[in-house]
Amino acid sequence: MKPYSIAAIGILLFAFCSVTFSQNGHMPERCCFKENYLTSPVPQHRVMRFETTSPSCTDPGVIFHTVAQKQICANPSDKWVKRLMKFVQKQMKSAATEAGSGESTDP
Repeated sequence: MKPYSIAAIGILLFAFCSVTFSQNGHMPERCCFKENYLTSPVPQHRVMRFETTSPSCTDPGVIFHTVAQKQICANPSDKWVKRLMKFVQKQMKSAATEAGSGESTDP
């Protein structure tokens, strides 16, 4: 084989590997899976915040972050999950309002 053929094959192989690895880099950071959903409600006072999983995950999910620094996956269509999300949103808005009211508006 000529050196040019070997170089061309090497470049093509490198390009193929680069594309394959770059596609794997676009996966979501966190996903929940149906078999890992928590089925019993979490006490409201234990939840600090929540986040929804990426639409590119195979299953929809809500990740609750607790005061014990645990992450709990739940099904976003469960009634208790919807209620807890509303409660946490209300708490977060209330905390933001309280933090904002203590600031001075004078320049």
